[in-house]
Amino acid sequence: MSDLSSLVGEEEGAVRKALRQLVKQYSGDGTAMEIRRIGHRYRMALKSEYVELAMPVAEAEMSRSEIDALAYIAKHRAASGGASSGTWWAAITSLCSSP
Repeated sequence: MSDLSSLVGEEEGAVRKALRQLVKQYSGDGTAMEIRRIGHRYRMALKSEYVELAMPVAEAEMSRSEIDALAYIAKHRAASGGASSGTWWAAITSLCSSP
């Protein structure tokens, strides 16, 4: 939160309040988007009830073979203790955030 606070030049309390208001605004009806908290971060995403509608027109970020390869690598990285928390998901996350 301090990174966002310094980026926008506002106090952390004001940033938290604004973020809570945005989460509430996007959680209601009338929008296909929502703001999700994932760990210590927030992410804007399509609401789950709209995913099926968007799939035919959405462009995939990765091919199925790329996803399969990433899952294979992550699985073996987690098994060998390469992921920070030793979980398969942690391995996937670390691979996706690597440049």
